[in-house]
Amino acid sequence: MTENLGQNEADQQHETISPSSEAVETKNPLEEALARGQQGTVDQSDVILTFLNSQVLILTAEDPEADPDANLEPIALSGPSDEPMIAVFSDPSRVPAELGEQAPYGVAVQGATVIKSVGDGVGIMLNPGFELGFMIDHEGVKAVRNDFRPAEEVEALLAQQGQQSEGQQVTANDTHPVRPTSDPAGF
Repeated sequence: MTENLGQNEADQQHETISPSSEAVETKNPLEEALARGQQGTVDQSDVILTFLNSQVLILTAEDPEADPDANLEPIALSGPSDEPMIAVFSDPSRVPAELGEQAPYGVAVQGATVIKSVGDGVGIMLNPGFELGFMIDHEGVKAVRNDFRPAEEVEALLAQQGQQSEGQQVTANDTHPVRPTSDPAGF
């Protein structure tokens, strides 16, 4: 799905959560998880899992529908240590005006696709400039790739280890298509 960022869709009603002193209206389940994570009421691995299973928006300067076979070049920002970071957004309304001018096209993709697609040495910045967001440096991206897998892969790993026969069955059609492969460390 491609969106022109000059057009806003009707906002859905979601909870108002106060991760800091000001109340922030969340636009979707990913933002609800971010707010709860900032409050400390949800584990960080649950926030990452929600991100991986959510549709997010990446920005590009070129219209991807003009040449569907061209490689998508998302906008990159500099992180705290000048590390390149792909800018990703939980909702079109979270795109700062100056970024929307530089890269006026938004492409909706699953968070897991973003993690899988970024190059080595590149991090991810979710909702830069907005209160509900996070940064994952390039080492964190590697850790997420290692600690979370598509459900089909987790199912195959469990079957190889004989854990399915011990009553720990996980099926690919359970709630999330991406799950932790073990207890993720550092999240």
